[in-house]
Amino acid sequence: MSTLLVSLLVLAGFLLLFVELLLVPGIGVPGFAGLAALVAACYFAFTRFGTLTGVVVTSCVSLALLALVIYVLRAKTWKRFALRDEIRATALAEDPLPETGTRGVTLTRLAPVGTARFDGRDFEVKSDTNDMVDPGTAVTVVRSEGNKIIVKPL
Repeated sequence: MSTLLVSLLVLAGFLLLFVELLLVPGIGVPGFAGLAALVAACYFAFTRFGTLTGVVVTSCVSLALLALVIYVLRAKTWKRFALRDEIRATALAEDPLPETGTRGVTLTRLAPVGTARFDGRDFEVKSDTNDMVDPGTAVTVVRSEGNKIIVKPL
């Protein structure tokens, strides 16, 4: 009965580690349960059969784990499971930013960021002095910093 218990624990341990590696993303319950089953198998081998058998079982389990890790890391095992698709799509091209000196009107309150309309196009803008600017106020573009438009009221 004890031989069957140790054998089943070793088998269950490796099966759970297999499930962890291939089916469950991340580090989860099957991995910890598999390691616990392998440790329990080694413990029962020591307590039920003695030191010599315990050392043999522990050595076999350790060598099997080492061989599995080496095989997984060296073989092209991960290439079978890796995602090879590339995303080649790009974001839609944005409207060009209004140039310095362009005049527009605020659509929302700038506190200090809000929306303004320049030449019929709406942009997110920022007040140059970080002051609040009411909606409907005429503004002009002071500068652009990357994709940020800095404006000042007229």
